[in-house]
Amino acid sequence: MADPDAVLKETIASFLKEQKLSVTEIPRAIGKTPDLLVDSGTSGATLLEIKSKADDPDEMHELANRLAEGRVVEHSKPTTRWNRLDAILRQGVAQMTTHDPGREFHHIIWFHCTGLDATAAELRLFATLYGTRNLVSTRIKNVIIAYYFSYNAFFRHRESLDGVIISKGAKAGLYLNSFSSRLAVVQGSPIARPFGDAFFPEKYTDSPNVMICDPAAPRGDEPAMLEFLRNKYAVDHLQIMDMGLIAGMIGTPEDSE
Repeated sequence: MADPDAVLKETIASFLKEQKLSVTEIPRAIGKTPDLLVDSGTSGATLLEIKSKADDPDEMHELANRLAEGRVVEHSKPTTRWNRLDAILRQGVAQMTTHDPGREFHHIIWFHCTGLDATAAELRLFATLYGTRNLVSTRIKNVIIAYYFSYNAFFRHRESLDGVIISKGAKAGLYLNSFSSRLAVVQGSPIARPFGDAFFPEKYTDSPNVMICDPAAPRGDEPAMLEFLRNKYAVDHLQIMDMGLIAGMIGTPEDSE
């Protein structure tokens, strides 16, 4: 059986080559190394570490057993920051930093989400990168996304992570680290071109549905963070409204003989 990680790496390398980017596979060494070097020898040379998040096998086994009984089963997932994803990102950053301590290259993680909970993983990864929380206000029509409200991976790795490509199925987008000193350079680099308009929150500061929490905001104290944003945006009502994904499923009971 083919190694899923090897298949994913080959698929990503083939995609990048189709975009006229040079791709070199980095040989494995003692300890973990990044996966690919893109556009070596150019100003856009980029280390790419590939990570993935699939469904939890034990959770899927339990779900299958419940569905086999023919019951309606509720399946729900939060969409907030997740320590598990933060740990995977931290591992990827460490691999690139060890390989390139002098920061000769741009550092980007490609994170692929698969399985039944791929959408939840995608949303939770976004929240982990940018520390987002959903807020509501009687003064603002739509749900507000507050960036950097929670502790976030991009600020923590501002010296060593320039962006993350998030993919699910055949779709992928580039999410940039606004705290990286390389923001503008990576935004205009060859590796960014295949993904169109790369995302970073500060591009949307004019939107009434976006709030940006400053680096010195009282992170870790939710009431204080809400008060900080009320003052910053002159909104007298603001509260957290965390959301999640929920689905109802029904299975066909297995025949018993």
